[in-house]
Amino acid sequence: MKTLLKYLKMSSIYLVVICITSLILAILNFFGVLNSRTISIIDALVMIVIFIVLGYIHGKKSEKHGYRVGLKIGLIFSLILLFLSIVVFRSGVSFTSSIYYLILIVSCVFGSMIGINKKSD
Repeated sequence: MKTLLKYLKMSSIYLVVICITSLILAILNFFGVLNSRTISIIDALVMIVIFIVLGYIHGKKSEKHGYRVGLKIGLIFSLILLFLSIVVFRSGVSFTSSIYYLILIVSCVFGSMIGINKKSD
């Protein structure tokens, strides 16, 4: 039970960071500081960095097989984001969104492989 609560606490931190980033980008778009193309690029880069950090932290805690841990965590968070995208924005799954989620999963796997290799230092 403690493990589940710890996992949910760490997961909620990442979801809060994603929401705050989205809010800041929405405010910048509203006031015309940035155009929508620039905001979507910044949003994608922030998400990739978040997934790398998420994979790194979980990979550092893992005993072995960092790629499996990164794949599992990347899939879970990508499915959460996909679900939120479908429910909130009522958007379907397109080819570009599939590529986007695949990039997020790969970045999480990459981060977890770095994390498991840094553990020995």
